[in-house]
Amino acid sequence: MMFVRAFAIQGDTDWLKLLLQKTLLIGMLLMSVARDKNEDEMIVKLRMQSYTYAFVVGVIYALVMPYVNYGVSNVLKPEGEAFHDIGDFQLLLFILMIQLLCFHTLKRMR
Repeated sequence: MMFVRAFAIQGDTDWLKLLLQKTLLIGMLLMSVARDKNEDEMIVKLRMQSYTYAFVVGVIYALVMPYVNYGVSNVLKPEGEAFHDIGDFQLLLFILMIQLLCFHTLKRMR
């Protein structure tokens, strides 16, 4: 739906963009906290470990990425671009993706 909004729908669709972003975050959060078929102590431990990894990587991402964006934009555009932080949607999406990736990887490796 986000691609349809970007390419097919004309006009002011900021409300639709926000709605789709929030829906994506809620969906990923539900995937993150959903129970497995065989939920045991090991799965709970792996889930908590993946949340820890996601938090640490998310903090590093939030600290480093604005400088990377600033440096790359100034290299590619000679007129330069102002420094700005990453948004809350981008950070939350990144953290949830890292958590889901780590959890499934840890579960597969056990």
